[in-house]
Amino acid sequence: MTDERFGLNDDEFWTDPTRTVMDVAERLWDQGRDSIAIDGPTRVEIDKRDSLPAMVVRAGTTQDIFTLDFNIHAFVTAMDLERNYFYVARINDDEDPEEEDELPAEEDLDGEMTDTATPDLREKLDLPWQTGRLRLTAIMRDRVSNRVDVQLTQSAEVYQDEAVAQFLAQQARKTPAPEVRPQLGEGPLPSYTAGPQSLPIPDERGVSLRVDRVTVIEPGAQCRIDGSFRLVPHDHERVKQIIDSPITPGTPTTAVVGITLLVVPADGVGTKILRLFVPSTDTIDPADPEVTGVFAIDLVAHRGMQAAQTYFIYAFSSEHMEGPFPAALVSQEALRQAKG
Repeated sequence: MTDERFGLNDDEFWTDPTRTVMDVAERLWDQGRDSIAIDGPTRVEIDKRDSLPAMVVRAGTTQDIFTLDFNIHAFVTAMDLERNYFYVARINDDEDPEEEDELPAEEDLDGEMTDTATPDLREKLDLPWQTGRLRLTAIMRDRVSNRVDVQLTQSAEVYQDEAVAQFLAQQARKTPAPEVRPQLGEGPLPSYTAGPQSLPIPDERGVSLRVDRVTVIEPGAQCRIDGSFRLVPHDHERVKQIIDSPITPGTPTTAVVGITLLVVPADGVGTKILRLFVPSTDTIDPADPEVTGVFAIDLVAHRGMQAAQTYFIYAFSSEHMEGPFPAALVSQEALRQAKG
């Protein structure tokens, strides 16, 4: 359902958001797998509305629905495309726990079922109520929805002072670039220097990622994530004053771009956001302002990332998304048991 909408007009997201649920579910069932989709209004006038409703539909077999709990595993994400800032929350994190239903009889497991939700994303994601463009995505483990854009704007009744708009834009361009994060330490990771293990720079704009597939949790263990990118830096990501590069001392850093890694545990508990700020030394051509770079980090070096299970890792930067990339952390006990 890439980029498909649900056939609702904007007002219906407030008045009748479930009107086309069965039409959407039929399209999802036709895909032949457990699937999830999301939609929201194309335009929200923030001076007249105080909420941002979304409609999320999940469709699969009865066994799919009972095996993977929507209330635990379904997440909604929003990327502020103008500020390159990422938001995520469990779609139904305010639902009261329900008694677990019994799995239906085996002959009924191939039937078709749906899960639905109508979250207010302003409240759910604690969104700043300001103009901008958001890109919405729903995720369940390794299942990814379509992606849709919502424009937050002001109505024609709000007076627009062009002088004020120009002044604010000029001030925004003066914002210092973020500091590189995670910061360099004494060990080999993190790294922002190209080496034998580095990924090639993507041919097209976006982010590439490679993740160690299985890592045993033991002293000194690393779960390495390598990444590379070709991105257009936002104004606030461009370096205004020359700073020494952590890549090659003596070479100026020209941009520090934001790349967010979303780490989704298979058990649905403890989802983590890793906000990376990655340097580039490329000269910025005003006619084609792309910059490139590489990075490598250690997943288990981050707080809360030592539990033995499988994680699904996604990379976001502005309009770009890559993933999922599975990474399993295995306990020493599981390894001992496997060896007998």
